[in-house]
Amino acid sequence: MTDEEERQFAAYQNFLTAARANTNQAVFDSIWADPANDDYHYFRGSDWDRKRASILERYKRINNPQGNSPDNENNNERYDTSYKTTPDVEDINQDYTLNEYEKYYQYHVSIRPQDLNVGQNFIVDKRVASASLRKGGSEPVTWYLFRIPLEEFQKRVGGINDFTSIRFMRMFLTGFSKPIVLRFATFDLVSGKWRQYQQNLTTGAPNTGTMNVSTVSLEENGDKTPVNYVLPPGIIRGQDPSQPQLVQENEQALSLVVNNLSSGESKAVYKNTTLDLRQYKRLQMFVHANAFEQNTTNLGDDQLAVFIRLGSDYKNNYYEYEIPLKLTAPKSDYDMYLPQDQRLVWPIENMLDIPLHLLTSVKKQRNKARGTGGASFNRVFSVYDTDHPANKVSIMGNPTLGEVKTMIIGVRNLSSSQKSGEVWVNELRLKEFNNEGGWAARGQLNVQLSDFGSVDINASHSTDGFGGLEQGVNERQQETKTDVSVTTSLELGKLFPDKAKVSAPLYYSITKSESRPKYNPLDTDMELGDALEGASNKQEKDSIKSIAITKRLTTNLSLSNVRVDIQTKNHPMPYDPANFSFSYSHSHSHTSGETTVYENEDNWRGALNYNWTPVYKPWEPFKRLIKSRSKWFEILRRFGLNWLPQNLTFNTEMVRNYYELQERDMESIGHDRLPLTFNEQFLWNRDFALRWDLTRNLHMNFQSATHAEIEEPYTPINKDLYADRYQAWKDSVWTSIKALWYST
Repeated sequence: MTDEEERQFAAYQNFLTAARANTNQAVFDSIWADPANDDYHYFRGSDWDRKRASILERYKRINNPQGNSPDNENNNERYDTSYKTTPDVEDINQDYTLNEYEKYYQYHVSIRPQDLNVGQNFIVDKRVASASLRKGGSEPVTWYLFRIPLEEFQKRVGGINDFTSIRFMRMFLTGFSKPIVLRFATFDLVSGKWRQYQQNLTTGAPNTGTMNVSTVSLEENGDKTPVNYVLPPGIIRGQDPSQPQLVQENEQALSLVVNNLSSGESKAVYKNTTLDLRQYKRLQMFVHANAFEQNTTNLGDDQLAVFIRLGSDYKNNYYEYEIPLKLTAPKSDYDMYLPQDQRLVWPIENMLDIPLHLLTSVKKQRNKARGTGGASFNRVFSVYDTDHPANKVSIMGNPTLGEVKTMIIGVRNLSSSQKSGEVWVNELRLKEFNNEGGWAARGQLNVQLSDFGSVDINASHSTDGFGGLEQGVNERQQETKTDVSVTTSLELGKLFPDKAKVSAPLYYSITKSESRPKYNPLDTDMELGDALEGASNKQEKDSIKSIAITKRLTTNLSLSNVRVDIQTKNHPMPYDPANFSFSYSHSHSHTSGETTVYENEDNWRGALNYNWTPVYKPWEPFKRLIKSRSKWFEILRRFGLNWLPQNLTFNTEMVRNYYELQERDMESIGHDRLPLTFNEQFLWNRDFALRWDLTRNLHMNFQSATHAEIEEPYTPINKDLYADRYQAWKDSVWTSIKALWYST
């Protein structure tokens, strides 16, 4: 509505009547000019310049909707005074729909002077600056840093359930009796990779304390009280590559503020990740601790401890390293460039510096103690670091540095009373990666045995740590591999006299491979050698070897087309040895490893072939009887009868396949085995072919094929494990073979 329409509106008329009765003429004239107090004015203007208006006055009406997009006729300035290109409407989201529902979270922040204290009312820091005044001089100005957790809302309005579809934010002020000016430097949504762990980490300890998680940085907290933020020793601020000028990046740390932490209680933050730490030697982190400015809980040295957990979950499988903390004396002017001041803020006693082999050595001690009944997977096992006797190392369950899925950083109360304080952690990093390389070798030998045959030998060996120059630490080989293969081709017929005409090509190959991992696959951060050394007895050691070391053996043997090439001259006879040939082959593979007790596969094939091709002249009875050359007798004179077939072939072949798999029960704590998996097939195939051309134009072909399956019991065929079943299988197979076939 325009100002005139507002004056005619009934509600505003009542307001104007009340204002006339309770204000002087000057105030009433300003109200009469704009009853709704919604007239827009650009922050620039000749009238503002004549009045020498302040910044606050110039921006006081910038958000008012009436007249915020004046056209050229209503613009008295030489420049555009529009706040936006389109007029303001109540359709904020511009979906052209009137939404009448209200769904939102509401947060309450008190700005009463008595509530503006660091550590309460969502205030995490404050800055006092000296501001110059227009009238001359200066006065102190206090800036407060509010950090409001989204989960800590005052109330929920409407049916909103989560934060997945937040479209708008609005802020309103209420409860003021006098005008007030609030300045907002920034208004941001912030997040972090570390989340606060809400459950109780310590079993049996009370859960009465609270923890606020935030950040402290050099630019925002360089004059923080009671201790100002300085760079950790040896840390240099990086440069922002996105800026054309040399702009240094802000350096910050994670702040954990605990309040009224009970004795033995722990509060922590966590992050889910997937890391392989086995190729690194040390884990480091800077740690700082200080008491509040008002130290109401009398916090002292070694009463709070910082700890870090690395594991596959939060409470059942983890490594933990705990450090009692030394407090930094309150002082807000530590010099960020002086090494001695940096050491005072970040004491060397608080430095987290874990040699990662220490964690696995504690696991090794626990495993040995478990063998004697002095430890268990279900209880925390703790020892103290010999290099830092005040620091404690603990293990729970069966964690591994090869696959760290969760990381926890927390604060624990070591005293007997409630304590409050602030802890900073910074620069969590891995150092000194394992750069021990491996080696690899390959050899080949070929032996030619004249015309008798040849022998080929190939061998290769590579150790863990072997890899290319372009490969990273975690990309290199982590197992020792050995492969040996021997292949031979021999002509056994050369062992017989030449006149025997024996041909017996023999092929034989054997391949053996072994993969020995650097780490125990059941405990992937424990080296296999250490795991074997920590075994309590020979049986356990052999069990670890059978699981960890993957072995594969493959053999192949074949005799192909063995024959004696002796036959009757000129006229091959059906009984000639050259008509017969024999073939046999057997392949075997055996595999054992982490998930397989054994996997065997065998294939047998035996074949006997008979092929007779007679050489003879056909019987032509009329060739000599008819002497006439007449064409009428030519058909009789050329008539011939083949009294033997042209070719007679018979093949018989037996094929047997057998597969057996015994998987390992990875969840069994005893010696239970999973059911045996096996598959078997025994076939007998026979082929007969006859080709007989009775005359020159009368041909006969006959073919017969029989494919039979030899019946056998459905049972594992293993003489070592099932001797009685093997005998029953053998009898059944012989019975089926004697019956010649079972056609399919």
